[in-house]
Amino acid sequence: MRKSPRFPVLVLAATAALASAATAAAAYNPMLQAFEDQDNGTTDISFVQTTADDPTAKIQFYSPAGFTISTTQAVGTRIGTVDGQVFAAGLAGATVPVTGAVAVADPTSPTLQGLSMQCTGTKTHTAYWVATVAASGNSLAVPVFVDVATTAFSSSSLSLCFLPPSQVTLGIHLLEATLHLKDVFGPPAAGGEFRWTAVATPFAGDMPNPAGTVEMQATDHQPIQVALSGKRVTKTTFKGRGKHRKKHHTYFASLVAAANTGGVPQEGATVDFMVGTKKVASGTTNTKGQVKRTLKLTKTTSYTAHVKLESSGPISGATCSPQLPFPGTSVLIPCASVTNVGFSATSSPKRIVKPKH
Repeated sequence: MRKSPRFPVLVLAATAALASAATAAAAYNPMLQAFEDQDNGTTDISFVQTTADDPTAKIQFYSPAGFTISTTQAVGTRIGTVDGQVFAAGLAGATVPVTGAVAVADPTSPTLQGLSMQCTGTKTHTAYWVATVAASGNSLAVPVFVDVATTAFSSSSLSLCFLPPSQVTLGIHLLEATLHLKDVFGPPAAGGEFRWTAVATPFAGDMPNPAGTVEMQATDHQPIQVALSGKRVTKTTFKGRGKHRKKHHTYFASLVAAANTGGVPQEGATVDFMVGTKKVASGTTNTKGQVKRTLKLTKTTSYTAHVKLESSGPISGATCSPQLPFPGTSVLIPCASVTNVGFSATSSPKRIVKPKH
């Protein structure tokens, strides 16, 4: 199998052609999305492009400065899963789903070290991972080269490189991929706005096209906070007449779920009011980040509120911050898109007591 040229060499060779970067990027507009499941300790990092975009040669994801990353897992440890879609030219241009696992790999593997040199120009990384995916009965292993290095905007990076479609079974190339990483990333100690960043380079034919490189970001507001408050409400009615007239009490749980990130109320989040594993009511947060529900209380009950806000599509008018330069130059990489990070989280239980009579 013919090897693709090494990226470091191509990047240096492309600096003279950076004036055409904006034009090259016009056919390449991928998107970065992220989602944080606070309950399960899972962080999802998604790369999305369309069939109108050129195939992707390289992606480098950056976690925001202040976030932590765990890289001490033993070789062979499964740290997550991967799923997505690929375009398969060899299947009449069909879109094919892919699934697989992400595991810690052996950094002393000569094969992985060789691939690392081609992709990043070095064999030295904090950790090696491998995402092994299956599509239409075919298996493909994609190395992930992990580096922990604190900068003004980032705490770590994940680098992935791909072969040109002509060198891959069925001529597949990436359309969508989500890394679901469990207990890998940790939130920052201080609250505020943070940016997940990705830098992606497309192919032009069988060759990486560094001049077509674009930057994407996903805005993350921390901390994620979900709260549930509530009180018992009593409705009193009277039954019977005269000396047979008796007071009758009906009890209700008046509940208010609230969601905010970084101290900002989150509108449009889905809220499920739960009793154990059973959903008893639902709603969508208003401009105050709240949903209110009143439920009949037949016995003393503990409620929780599970909140989910999907990651957004591109935000109109948003720009990358910071906007990174092409390596070795002061020319800024075009910003393809900015999205908002999604999240899910569950409140602490709220117990509402029904009086005994």
